[in-house]
Amino acid sequence: MSPNTVGYLKCSLNFLTPYNEEGDAMLSRIVTGDETWVSHVTPESKQQSMEWRHTHSPVKVKTKQSLSQRKIMATVFWDRHGVLG
Repeated sequence: MSPNTVGYLKCSLNFLTPYNEEGDAMLSRIVTGDETWVSHVTPESKQQSMEWRHTHSPVKVKTKQSLSQRKIMATVFWDRHGVLG
């Protein structure tokens, strides 16, 4: 067995043993979470940023923001009743 498989097996037993002893009451104590990057500035679409200009006028140069300036990490935890506050 691989180390990952052994780890999954141990983790499963850590949940199954209390569930076998307590039943559904044990499930109310489980909390899980997830994290994701969230953009806190909604960038304009290509169509939104288009501008009318004359044929021979210069093209406007756009600066590109770095990822660290545009995104934040959001972490959410919840149990069987919903999101924890």
